[in-house]
Amino acid sequence: MLENSFYKIKECSENHFTIALLPDCDVYRGHFPGEPISPGVCSIQMVKELMERQIGKSLMLTDIKQARFTTLITPVQHHTLDINLELMPIDGAYTYRATVGQGENIFVELKGTASVVQ
Repeated sequence: MLENSFYKIKECSENHFTIALLPDCDVYRGHFPGEPISPGVCSIQMVKELMERQIGKSLMLTDIKQARFTTLITPVQHHTLDINLELMPIDGAYTYRATVGQGENIFVELKGTASVVQ
């Protein structure tokens, strides 16, 4: 779980979260010393955790149809991020679309399927 170590939720509404990246996270000591960059896998995990919070259930990402990373995310340049989620239930699972960015600037786009963990 990355919440409260990698990021902290500042605001949330039905389909939108504003989060703050936490630059003192251990991840940044290794990725990369002196020039911290948020690993793509952390962006994916963060989106998964926020989807779980939104629906109140544990999820497993079963399919990532699109993972587009257009900008390096750093806690120095990108103190806060906007995460927009679209979840649609389908046969005991969810299709999802998520964007991570700042305002109109999109840094990550994800689309896929997530199954509820029993």
